[in-house]
Amino acid sequence: MIAVVTYENPVIVEAVLRLNAYGVIASPVKSFGLLTSMVVAVNQAENAEGAHNVARLEQRLAGQRKIAKAKAILMQSRNISEEDAYSLIRNRAMTKRVTTEEIADAVIKANEDIGVRGLGNEGRGMRGEGKNMGDTQGNSVRAERRSASCRVEASG
Repeated sequence: MIAVVTYENPVIVEAVLRLNAYGVIASPVKSFGLLTSMVVAVNQAENAEGAHNVARLEQRLAGQRKIAKAKAILMQSRNISEEDAYSLIRNRAMTKRVTTEEIADAVIKANEDIGVRGLGNEGRGMRGEGKNMGDTQGNSVRAERRSASCRVEASG
């Protein structure tokens, strides 16, 4: 946007800034400087749009990295495939009506808080909801513990 102003004063300058004008032309409009103002304004608009696109793409990339990290955590802790890990994240996101990035953040945070690196969590996901999320590893670990405790009681 190019602002056309008849005179300068603080109120006019403030209005031009509020409008996010990329250029200013004095009124009455003269041919001198018109082309320069238009080219500068178009260039500024393209630069602003490009910067916005770069920022948006950087956010998407960061989100994809979070999802990849969360998938790795789930794959290791639950002994599941990458596709199953992503399905788990996606389904939880749809159930909770949040983004997959938010679920990935929760998985990463839970993993960091608990200090789990694929061992000792018995297949439990966030908040111990492993049974509802395809928990086969956790069930077998619990079954092994029960049978081991029965053997200890029988021998003792």
